[in-house]
Amino acid sequence: MSLVNKKYVNVMEFEDEAKKNLTNNSYTYYRSGANGEYTLRDNSSAYSRIKLNPYVCAGLKDIDISTTVLG
Repeated sequence: MSLVNKKYVNVMEFEDEAKKNLTNNSYTYYRSGANGEYTLRDNSSAYSRIKLNPYVCAGLKDIDISTTVLG
C-alpha cells in the first residue's frame, strides 16, 4: 500500500511510518521534539484530550477529512 493511500488511525501510526521511512538521524531529531520538546509535549497533550466514540461514526461513508497545510 502506498503512503498516499494509507489510512492512519492514530498519531502513533504516523510515528511508526516515519521511523520506517526517515534516516535514523532525521527520525531521532523529529521524535525528540527538535528543540526543547515544548511542541512535542503540547501536541501529545492535545491529542490525548481528543476522545472519539466509534459508534457515532458507524454507517458513515465516503467522508473526506483531508486538509492542506502550508499551501
